[in-house]
Amino acid sequence: MGVPAVLTDPSLVEDEYAFETAQWFFNKNGLFELADEGIDEGTIKKITKKINGGYHGLDDRINKTKKIFRWLMDA
Repeated sequence: MGVPAVLTDPSLVEDEYAFETAQWFFNKNGLFELADEGIDEGTIKKITKKINGGYHGLDDRINKTKKIFRWLMDA
């Protein structure tokens, strides 16, 4: 990322670099490869476990992922 200011002002991660940090996390943890497996409950569950360490909010995440995927397919 190359932005040393985030070390002294971590709010920049939330306010300015949310997408970049999410992309870094996905790259670092192989989540894009998991996402390529498809939009199904098993894949969503695997990604949720890697991000959260558990399944808190899994049902909501499954519903929202499927909803957004439908939007994208209709676009």
